[in-house]
Amino acid sequence: MLSETNARFKRPLTFPDTIIIGTKISDITEDRFVMHYTVFSQSQQSVTTHGWAKVVMFNFKTGQKAKLTPELLAALSQHQ
Repeated sequence: MLSETNARFKRPLTFPDTIIIGTKISDITEDRFVMHYTVFSQSQQSVTTHGWAKVVMFNFKTGQKAKLTPELLAALSQHQ
């Protein structure tokens, strides 16, 4: 579940274009992590957007926060 999100739009994107999105993970804890991203426009040959999102694990059945699974922790750690 998204807890917080932020985006800094440096340049507008226009159609048609091909974009490349790079991501990095940081601040991994037992129930949350932060995903950072950068958007690059091939037609402009420039970065158009920087942003981040704080993701908190949530169990919608119980209505409470949940822990990251070991498999998800391993996958996220590969992108730190």
